[in-house]
Amino acid sequence: MNRKDWFRYFAPRFVTLAAVMGFILRIVLIFMPQTVRDFGFLDILRIFGLGLLNDVAFSAIALVPAFVIYSLMTSAKYRKPAGYLIEGLLVALAVYVIGFNDITDEYGGVVPGIADALVAIILICFSIKLFVCPPLHLACSTSSVQCLSSSARLCSGRNSQCASTLSPSIIWCIPTR
Repeated sequence: MNRKDWFRYFAPRFVTLAAVMGFILRIVLIFMPQTVRDFGFLDILRIFGLGLLNDVAFSAIALVPAFVIYSLMTSAKYRKPAGYLIEGLLVALAVYVIGFNDITDEYGGVVPGIADALVAIILICFSIKLFVCPPLHLACSTSSVQCLSSSARLCSGRNSQCASTLSPSIIWCIPTR
């Protein structure tokens, strides 16, 4: 299973697991000795129907961070105009968190400083990768050993080699002699 199919594999299984666990929990809670009420057929149908709806909604909300992480793992976020859009959102978030009174200020202590530093580090790292190091995000074709980007002149032709380094999403074109 490659990384591209990970979310399609994981998400339905997570929703199914949450629904099955909720179903089992509802059965256990209905037959608990502390339950002194007799449930009719419509009550039980409503308990399990609303419970299933609750479990699916919970799963959808719980999968949002996994979806965001999965979608940001590729180097496609550095392509234009998506990279500029993400950069603009990060700048807006940094201006809001650093410049205005946000939710972290309500906690007091060191939490606002940590949030400010985290947002600033994310913005700086993304900006460096977007503007300073664009050749690191070239897409190479391993069969023809030719780079498929606007910077193809850096490493195209017979004298270059495509090498996957840290992750399958980062492919560098390394000139060879």
